[in-house]
Amino acid sequence: MKTVAAFMIAKGESLRLPGKNARAFHGRPLFEWNLQKLLHLGVPVCFDSDDEALLQRAAALGASTHRRAPGLCGHAVPSVPIFQDMVRGLAEAPDAILNLQANSPTCAPAVLEQSLAIARHVAFGELLTVYPDRRNNGSVWCFSYERLMNYGDPYTHRPDILIVDDSLDIHTIDDFHEAEKRFRSA
Repeated sequence: MKTVAAFMIAKGESLRLPGKNARAFHGRPLFEWNLQKLLHLGVPVCFDSDDEALLQRAAALGASTHRRAPGLCGHAVPSVPIFQDMVRGLAEAPDAILNLQANSPTCAPAVLEQSLAIARHVAFGELLTVYPDRRNNGSVWCFSYERLMNYGDPYTHRPDILIVDDSLDIHTIDDFHEAEKRFRSA
């Protein structure tokens, strides 16, 4: 069985929905819903942010924290270099990395459990969640260590495993309200 580390990254600010990761969602900051799901997987969890309040809250919940390097801050930085920096900060490199987006609170725990099982037991390079019509969803994004550390163009994804997931990623206030409705009915 391969070793897996769970990652979550969350900026302090967002262009389309200011403060979305800390915004109250059903009584808790938005990012906490998915961080709690990761913490229940039974693997090491590392939370990365450029925001001290988010880092402190993640640590209080039980995640290890990683302060984002200044050169990796900003709205135009892709996730892959952030993940690579997080791996370099670990005491021991895992065989695989499972990332869950902070802004996808409707992602079902079963999707995470399936992704974790694949990361532990299947030879793969990259796993990505997709909508039922096969458009990238990306709520869950997993990599083998080798794939992540030798990724190449961070904007060109080459998943060899797709998992269908209809969870909603929150980027706008309309997305936020739609996710609240879905969350209530789940």
